[in-house]
Amino acid sequence: MSTIAHWTRRFKSAIGRSESVRTVLDPERVEHWCREAGHTWRRSFWSPGPTLLCSLLQALNASKSLRAGVADLLSHLVATDPAREIPSADPSAFAQARRRLPERVFDSVLRETAGRAAALAGDDRRWRGRRVVVVDGTCVSMPDEPELQDAFPQPEAQAAGCGFPVARATALFCWGTGVVLDLRIGSLRDSELGLFRDMLDRFGPGDVVLADRHYCSYVDIARLRERGADVVLRLHQRRSTDFRQGTRLGPEDRLVAWRRPKRWPPRCGLSRERFEALPEEMTLRMVRTTRTPKGFRSREIVLVTTSSIPRRPRPTTFLRCTGTGGPSS
Repeated sequence: MSTIAHWTRRFKSAIGRSESVRTVLDPERVEHWCREAGHTWRRSFWSPGPTLLCSLLQALNASKSLRAGVADLLSHLVATDPAREIPSADPSAFAQARRRLPERVFDSVLRETAGRAAALAGDDRRWRGRRVVVVDGTCVSMPDEPELQDAFPQPEAQAAGCGFPVARATALFCWGTGVVLDLRIGSLRDSELGLFRDMLDRFGPGDVVLADRHYCSYVDIARLRERGADVVLRLHQRRSTDFRQGTRLGPEDRLVAWRRPKRWPPRCGLSRERFEALPEEMTLRMVRTTRTPKGFRSREIVLVTTSSIPRRPRPTTFLRCTGTGGPSS
């Protein structure tokens, strides 16, 4: 089975061999993104190109240290061009250059990588020709430094001086390629849904959003439908799972009507006027399945989706049962 260490080694070896990787990390291209961000620098070894490459190597190294990143970069340069002049292995200059590198450059590299991966994968890595985007969030802890504590405070329940800074992150993944399409990082004061709503502009017609029950809200589904995207979500635990309601499409498959909340929730990410402009009612498809992969516990899962909703749903039909049971649909 493949592990993260396996793919780390493969990517590190591909930096010097892959034409696509070399194109994305081309120094002239990186400097172009820096100029777009208004960044200026003096011409030296630690210009934006080598600084970005060293940052990437540092992240791929198991120790994550500055010195390890510089050592990996120097080894890479010696292997590709033995006659090239190599600077000192002291990481202080790299640390200063990395601190000055604009965050927008990393965003540009991320988008360029995602676009190239999708182009290389083609339609074979799409679901029925449609892009599937997986959404998920997590929390990460960081070293206990004063600057990090100010930017990413530790949980309030943790006693002062006994915890580590914690950041909350929400990411969009391409289901077909596994590439991160976009990422938002905030503190514990930021909600996972709030970070997701900052990335709604990344969705367009034909996209399919795949997420867990945390994202199953009326407001977010309506906003994604406005952008032409469909959703496949696990039903929120507070929603009814009564399959006697709605219009029957098949076994464990129904159309249900959801109504917009009566009151404007201030934390929904929309103004009151924008919220009231959402449709008052949505027709969604609710599917229940108990199919479980071999080796896993069997459990019931209810999904909600806007995909493949018939324009003219069939009317509900009833079959009369003989015996002790009553009418069933």
